[in-house]
Amino acid sequence: MLDAKLKELINIQKERQLALQELSEVLGFDISFSDDEVMQFAMEEFEKHLMSRVEKVLGEALDG
Repeated sequence: MLDAKLKELINIQKERQLALQELSEVLGFDISFSDDEVMQFAMEEFEKHLMSRVEKVLGEALDG
């Protein structure tokens, strides 16, 4: 489940990167991210997802 979420977030960031590359071609200068930045953004989103899940589980455990 978490593996699928991480893959989803990486794919989203890769799609974002492709859009930025296309826009860079139109503008005539590079506004895209490096591969490291793409992975960093994906990992940051994954961390947010994990924290949200942990908070939800802990909240349910404490309430019930």
